[in-house]
Amino acid sequence: MKHKWCFIFLLIFTYHTLFSLENKTNYKHIKIKVSIKSTSPEIIRKDILKFTEEKKGYLMSFQNDFIKVNFPNDKDILDEFIVFLKGKGIIVNQNFSTIDYSEEILNLSTKIKAKEEYLQQLYQLIKEANLIQTLEIEKEISKNIEEIEALKGDYNYYLELSSRAEVEIKFLTLEQRNLPSTTYPEWISRLGILNFWSNFHE
Repeated sequence: MKHKWCFIFLLIFTYHTLFSLENKTNYKHIKIKVSIKSTSPEIIRKDILKFTEEKKGYLMSFQNDFIKVNFPNDKDILDEFIVFLKGKGIIVNQNFSTIDYSEEILNLSTKIKAKEEYLQQLYQLIKEANLIQTLEIEKEISKNIEEIEALKGDYNYYLELSSRAEVEIKFLTLEQRNLPSTTYPEWISRLGILNFWSNFHE
C-alpha cells in the first residue's frame, strides 16, 4: 500500500509542477540604497518617518546617520519617495537591486498543493483500512500535516518579502556654507553637476 501512496504522490507532484511552470509569476524583493547630503538630517529623518507611515510602510532600523524603512512593493510609491528625497537635499548616490523569489514561491506552492491532495487521498484510504493500517495511515497523516505547515511558513515568508521593498538612506552632512544660493533646474541635477560641485567644495 505504501508503494501505491508514493505513486499517487509522484503523479500529483509531476502534474502540478508542469502546470505551474506554465503560469509562473515574478515575485521580486526590491532593495534601494540612497546617500543624501543635507544640513539637517534629523529633520529629514522625521519627514521620512511621516512619509513612510502615510504610505503604510514601517521603520526597520535607524542610527544617527542612517535609516532603513520598508514600503509596499509599489512602483508609484517608490518613485514618489525618490522624488520626495530629491526635495530634501543632494542625492549623491542611488543603488537599486532586486532578489527574485519567483522560483522559491513556485516550488513551494507546487509542493503544498501536491501534499494537500496527497493528504486527501490518505483521508479516503483510512475509511477503508483495518486497525493496523489505520495506525500507519494516521502517522502518515500527522507527518504530512507537519510538512504542509512548514512549507506554508516558508511560502508566506517569501511572499511577504516579495510584497515589500526596503529603502536604506544614509545621511551625509553638508555644511551650510557649501549650499548653493539658488535652486537649480532638474536637468542640472541629472547631469551630476551639483554632485560635482558639492564634492569640489568639501
